[in-house]
Amino acid sequence: MSVHKSVFIAFNIIVENNKLLMIQESKRECYKSWYVPAGKIEVGETILEGAIREAKEESGLIIEPEEIFHVEHIPRSHIEWIGFCVTGKVIGGKLKTKKEKDEHSIKAEWVDLDKIKEKKLRATDFLHYLDILLKKRKKEEKEEKEKEKEKLNTNQI
Repeated sequence: MSVHKSVFIAFNIIVENNKLLMIQESKRECYKSWYVPAGKIEVGETILEGAIREAKEESGLIIEPEEIFHVEHIPRSHIEWIGFCVTGKVIGGKLKTKKEKDEHSIKAEWVDLDKIKEKKLRATDFLHYLDILLKKRKKEEKEEKEKEKEKLNTNQI
């Protein structure tokens, strides 16, 4: 009988002022490559607690999660990865610099959205999650503008 294992991951997709919060990896297998603050949710943690911890450990910043905007299920033969994409805002902390390099990351940076692909990326899966978030925000902005327009038209009657 084969044992099946599930691993739960929190992906922090934090976008402010058209910049994405990214970290430079310190792990040997992906040393100096770039990714978003992400990692395994520990036993006893909620999804959002894991996201907050990962953001702090890897970027030095304290985030306030606003929502889980996407869930990704990646089944494999003996393990399944379940990723929770979290977005939120920065409410504290200090962006990690090379001086604070540790086992979690070398440093963190805010990267212009149009310059992300210029970085040496550890993986590109987060680009899909970023795209989902940006499309969602654009749709919400459009709906908000339509509501405002409708409100103006109603007030003119």
